[in-house]
Amino acid sequence: MLRLLSRVVRVGAVAGALAAYVFLLGTIAISWLEEDFMDQLGWEVWPSGLALGPHGWLQTLNFVVFGALQIAFALAVAAIPAQRRAMTAAPVLLALAGVGAVLLVFETDPPDVDETWHGLVHGLAYLTWLGSIVIAYPFTWWRVRRHAVWTHAPRWPSMLAVLLVPPVLLLPDDESAGNYISSPSS
Repeated sequence: MLRLLSRVVRVGAVAGALAAYVFLLGTIAISWLEEDFMDQLGWEVWPSGLALGPHGWLQTLNFVVFGALQIAFALAVAAIPAQRRAMTAAPVLLALAGVGAVLLVFETDPPDVDETWHGLVHGLAYLTWLGSIVIAYPFTWWRVRRHAVWTHAPRWPSMLAVLLVPPVLLLPDDESAGNYISSPSS
């Protein structure tokens, strides 16, 4: 049983480490496929606007995979016993972020269009994902910091974090990188 638990935690930890990279690299690839569409639509709705384009199903799938990886990470964190009551928040917040990411499949509204119900759901899902993930990470670190999977984990996820910036520079439009990094709405 302990071996199975260790495997669940290890797989979930890898899922959590890869979630952002898979999402970002998928979004960059889709951005290249839909560069002309995004030029017409306007990059201010990037990356969510990719789901409105001719290959929009790829961005929708990207949102689902991103959310599923975050939920797998939440399950791994939940498998680690909490030392304090406050630490129970970590997997709940991670799972909420994962659900928020999956709910991003509701399409955003194009610019200069009245807000629709699915655009409202998309906006709320984005805020749910963002708020949850920002709060979840400190609680997650606090919960897992002494667990063997994390104390003896390879350092490759940290090295990958350094490599996240260069792919953003490969985006087809310089506005897209700025919107992704600093835009209040996705």
